[in-house]
Formats: sequence, structure tokens, C-alpha cells
Amino acid sequence: MTKPDKHILNKFLSANLNENLTKEDINKAINLLEMQKYSMYMFTSCGWFFADISRIEAVQNLKYAAKAIEIAAALGFTDIEKDFLSLLEFAPSNHPDLKNGAEIYQKLAISNQLPFELIIYGHLIELFHFSETEEFNSRYFYEMEIEKRETADLNKLKLISGIIKSKNIITKEYHEYAFAYFSEKKEMPFICLALNDPADKLKFARETFSSMDAPDKNKAIIEIEKIFAENIITFENLPFNEKTNIIKKIVRSIKSANSRESFKIFKSYMGLFEKNKDLGSTLFSGLKEEIKAYSKEIIEILIDDYVKTKNPDILNELLNAAKKIKLHKIEPAINGQENALIKEIFKGLPNIKKEGEGNLLKIAEIAEHLNFNHVLFHINNILSDMKLQREETATTKSS
Repeated sequence: MTKPDKHILNKFLSANLNENLTKEDINKAINLLEMQKYSMYMFTSCGWFFADISRIEAVQNLKYAAKAIEIAAALGFTDIEKDFLSLLEFAPSNHPDLKNGAEIYQKLAISNQLPFELIIYGHLIELFHFSETEEFNSRYFYEMEIEKRETADLNKLKLISGIIKSKNIITKEYHEYAFAYFSEKKEMPFICLALNDPADKLKFARETFSSMDAPDKNKAIIEIEKIFAENIITFENLPFNEKTNIIKKIVRSIKSANSRESFKIFKSYMGLFEKNKDLGSTLFSGLKEEIKAYSKEIIEILIDDYVKTKNPDILNELLNAAKKIKLHKIEPAINGQENALIKEIFKGLPNIKKEGEGNLLKIAEIAEHLNFNHVLFHINNILSDMKLQREETATTKSS
């Protein structure tokens, strides 16, 4: 698999695979071998004798790991990356900006595999589709700034246009693009980018769009694509992992938009379950499965909303829901949200140290009810460090 010559590969497959396998089975076998290849590459020994995990050798090994994870995800092995990131968080960097192995993996290993235009596409989708404020201003190791933003509509087609400026905080590499971001209900957005003469192309694109009649939606797209002939990027251009992340966020935003209905059903089912639990688990086995599904949905929505808003009322609601789930042994399979809480904890550390441990203790209680063991581990470490700092301060003052 290190030199995938077609003739050699076919000979190998003929000797080692069942003759009755379909083309789909053969492709799966090839992908499994590719996954194993990158899994071995990531253990290249020189990469793990490092002064810092951000060095080029270690980052190269992390790129191999990212490739193995991408292939595994395409084969249906999901959530490998979440556990991998939890392990990488234990590897601190000597450079404060880089934090730890998890940050380096996400911002150096993965981002370096993506063409820069795809990073911009992902950023604009995050900003215009999911983020409620323009405080969302970075992706990987790029700082992003939007200028001259305008929105226009034509026959249900929305055009957001402007200038996007980006700067790599490691290499100081700077880019400035004009962009035209097209979105339509129930369709994935696509963007056009222009690196050369961005201000002129932006002006021309806006004039072209505003001159179009309502029925000429497709013509408007064609004309603007001509202006931005350098780069036209669609959802299909993204690698599998990026597509998966965006689809997950779209699904969560749909759930969030319909959250009131989900909460109503969750509370009604839970009330019925609580009032009649003496009737036995067999009678309520079907209901319990439905409660499990709604519990998963409610927890995901509440964690997303808390991360976005930092509203303490949402944290209280999350704690109450987690208590009920634990009390009735619902055990929903909640994937991905544990990592979101860990990131939120570390992002909010400066405020936690100033304002006290109240929210942190609340999150710890939520994590205990939901069996978020990674969250508990990090919180216990933070609380231990804070206690030690208080003791050292008290000792210094008394002396």
C-alpha cells in the first residue's frame, strides 16, 4: 500500500480476497488497508522524540493520524476523533499560544491538509449559518475579519458579499479576498472568491446582482460566477470530516429551532413515567426508549445553547434534566457534547478564577449525572489547582 501500483494491488487482492466479493467490498478492503497504513505511519518514531509537540515531526505524525481517522469515519467508525483529542489534551505545548496536542492537531495537522479556500468556505458557513454574532472571528490558526458586508435577496436567493481578511497567527501569512456567498432554503451554500482586485470585483458583483430581475436567479449566479472565475467552491469540494461537522451542526440547529416541542414531549413523557413507574419496567420499555431519544436531544440542545449564550438559567435547566435522566436510569447515548463542554470550561477559565467556582461545580454535577468522565477529570484537576493556588497565596500572606 506504500506504492499503490494498480497491477501490484490487483495481484495482492486476487491472492488475499474471496473471489465472490463485490466491487464495493473490494473498495472497503482497500480503504481498510489504507487506514492501517496511516495508523502505522503515525507511530513513526522520530516524530515522538520532540522538544515540543508543535514541532514539524510530531505534526506530521498527527497528519497521518488525521488521515486514518478520516478513512475510519468514512467507513462508519464515528467518534474516534473525540477520544483521540481527549488524549492529546494531556500533551502540553511549551508555547502558550498552542496550548496542547489537541489544539495543535486541529489547527496545524488538519488545517494544513485543507486548501485555504476551503478553510474560508467553512468559516463563512459557520459565521452566516450558525453564529448569531460576528464575534466568531477565527478558524484553525487563521484570524478572520469581514469588511464591507452587505446582504441582498433575489427570488429566495440570498447573496452575502464583502471582503474577508485573514492572517495566520503562526506564519503571519496574509490574504484578502472578495467573496460572494449564495444561500437558498434547503440548499447548501456555495461561495465565489476573488484574490486579485477584490474591491473592484466586489463592486462589480453587487452591481450585477442588483440589476437582475426577480425571475433571473440562475442568470444572476452565472454572471457572478464569471466575475469570480478564480475560485467557485461548493459543499461537495469539502473533505469528508468537514462535511460531517457541518451536517451535524445543521441537524443541531434544526433541533434547536424545534426545541420547544421536544421539551414539551420530554417533560410529558417523563411525567407519565414518574407517576406510573410502579407499573413495572416491561410495560414502559417502549416508552423508555422514546424518553432516551428525547433525553439525548434535550441534552444536546441545552449544551449547545449554554456554550453559545453562557446563560446560567440554561445551566440550571441542564442540571435538572441531567438529574431526572440519572434518577430514572435513562442512559442516553450522548456523543460529541462532552468535548464541547471541555472546550467551554477551558475557554472560561479566566472568568472562573475571578468569579468563583459555582458554575464549574454545577457542570461537574451535570457531568456526573451524564457519565461525562473526561469532563469530571478536567474539572477535578482545575479545582485541585485552584485549591493549591489559594493555599500558596494564604501561606505567602501569613509569612
